[in-house]
Amino acid sequence: MIRRALWAIPVMLGVSLLVFSIMKLVPGDAAEAMVGIEGSAEEIEAMRESLGLDEPVYVQYGRFVKRLVLLDLGDSTTSRQPVTDEIRSRIRPTVELAIVAFLLASLVGIVTGVVAATHQNSIWDALATIYAVLGVSMPIYWFGLMLMLLFSVKLGWLPATGSGSFKQLILPAIALGSASTAIISRQTRSSMLEVLRQDYIRTARAKGLAERLVIYRHALRNAMIPTVTVAGLQVGFLLGGSVLTETVFARPGIGSLLVQSINTRDVPVIQGTIMMLAVLFVVINLIVDLLYVKLDPRISYK
Repeated sequence: MIRRALWAIPVMLGVSLLVFSIMKLVPGDAAEAMVGIEGSAEEIEAMRESLGLDEPVYVQYGRFVKRLVLLDLGDSTTSRQPVTDEIRSRIRPTVELAIVAFLLASLVGIVTGVVAATHQNSIWDALATIYAVLGVSMPIYWFGLMLMLLFSVKLGWLPATGSGSFKQLILPAIALGSASTAIISRQTRSSMLEVLRQDYIRTARAKGLAERLVIYRHALRNAMIPTVTVAGLQVGFLLGGSVLTETVFARPGIGSLLVQSINTRDVPVIQGTIMMLAVLFVVINLIVDLLYVKLDPRISYK
């Protein structure tokens, strides 16, 4: 665990360099955007000095990294509030959405993958394949709009926007988790088909074990290792996809905060939000690595 955690340090340094560089390459002047088109040259220059934009780039990056180490993300140039407070006030809707979408994708994906593998070349396998193709092909924003049109506008079953209740979470979670469900389903099917052809599975069946025990106790557990890897990688997709999902469904989360910050060129909030998402992704991948040992005792990190 310590070694894996230490490897996260250069990863985060690389992410910080990318985030800092991208913001420098974006056209426009943050100081000018904050002052406005009616601001004078003196006001713009004063704003640049207050933001430290008049200093060399390497000095700005060093100050940025120092703040990250001290868990100080700076202040928002729009609201003048600490970036940590801005993120803290928006993180709950995003975490709720990501967790529900991940659980939905994992549950439905694993079940459909197992059914497709145990009924290979059947109608269930064909339906699972069609669903996987559609799930990967449909853009989140388009699928979200179609869900709103059907279940909110036409049927009136679920609210289209907002947050705070479980009903307001259903449609965004389905839209966000659709692609991940398809990917997990295909990976589970592929892994299960490979495991079901192994000798120990034939031995278990020859001993007279019930098919349910053979599938879920022997085959599925061994097939879960690559599936867990894919599921862990999907967390990054879900965190990134929350930007589109929260924008479409008007959820006041990290994604909508990031979009608003980009529109107003609020550099500290943009950098802080992306770094926070990167940290979450690294932590989740660390958890996935540790789950390997739980799933397969033969794996060790000596």
